Amino acid sequence: MCIEHVKSGSWAELGTLYSGDLIIEVDGQPVRTVEDLRPQIEKIAKGRKRFIVMKVVRGIHTRFLEFEPKWGNNG
Repeated sequence: MCIEHVKSGSWAELGTLYSGDLIIEVDGQPVRTVEDLRPQIEKIAKGRKRFIVMKVVRGIHTRFLEFEPKWGNNG
């Protein structure tokens, strides 16, 4: 799944996710489309995981990006 836009100053940008990055895995599960990503993100949000790891292809390089979500007042 190719990232089309990352908002300037967002947590995604601070986590070094950039426009043009290709997300190929989220927490070890393959991602090909937004439809693949949606249930994984819902599961992560439901479990309020402390960290999310994305495997990303950027040009000829493969990277693992680790994100620490903020779940609001309850998490």
